[in-house]
Amino acid sequence: MLGSFQVQLPEDLHLAFRVAGLSHALAASGFHLLVLLVAALEVGCSLGRSLRLALAALALSIFLICAGAQPLVVRAVLMGATALMNRDFG
Repeated sequence: MLGSFQVQLPEDLHLAFRVAGLSHALAASGFHLLVLLVAALEVGCSLGRSLRLALAALALSIFLICAGAQPLVVRAVLMGATALMNRDFG
């Protein structure tokens, strides 16, 4: 979930993902952020709107810090924040 820049995998495992056509699964991406964001929203579903949004913002921040501020991670966080605000505020 943090991407191959943060977690070093053995070269044979990396090659196996490449051969299987799954190397995209090793990159921190919007999909990984979406999984984390949905989990945060589900945990906070019984909370009020402001607490749920704060929990989602915390999840976005943690992902950004843990995965590193690579351009694709920053883009995923910005798009996730935009989609979250659009969903809650229209």
